[in-house]
Amino acid sequence: MINAQQQLIAYEDGEWDDFLTKLDLMYIFKPILDCFLENTVRRGIIRYVVWTYSRSSDKVIMDMEWNRNKLRIFEETDLPKEYKPLTVDLKSESILSAIEKWVEFQDEDVFSQILSLKDLRLEMQQTSVGVIRKSSGEIDYDQKFKNAKYVTDLRAMIKDLESELVQHDPRMKSAVKEVRLTRNKFTVGPEKFAI
Repeated sequence: MINAQQQLIAYEDGEWDDFLTKLDLMYIFKPILDCFLENTVRRGIIRYVVWTYSRSSDKVIMDMEWNRNKLRIFEETDLPKEYKPLTVDLKSESILSAIEKWVEFQDEDVFSQILSLKDLRLEMQQTSVGVIRKSSGEIDYDQKFKNAKYVTDLRAMIKDLESELVQHDPRMKSAVKEVRLTRNKFTVGPEKFAI
């Protein structure tokens, strides 16, 4: 799987059909090939999927806020900004299908659950501050509040799963520890204001 990931990231040619068939990954990325015809766009979207949704990706920072992480990865793809809603916001059925198949291909239950919950949390956050209307046309504040509560519940579920993932993967344990230590160095606490 890691070899497939590296090959997908490194691929620069335009013969995606042949390349993906040789890797036996056509079934995963065919929706992207069918929907996006320009090779630079295909390469950018496939890289985004692989960088964002691979357990062994060096682009995913476990403690970073998920949407910020996805935006940072999107910027590295050099895709035009018009593709942000399709990739980062998952507004493309073909990209979503490829993501689901790619995660399934990796056969990592806990990791795929974390990614799904992070995307769901992001959706709940967006709807809790957006306008949700009842069939009568009035704003549904009860649903907005429920969605905000779901965000809190999902955050706890994600933390639990991340802990489980870290316990079973020494590499992830080291990476998460490093991120937390680095973050603590830059945290402003009361001692920073003491003279």
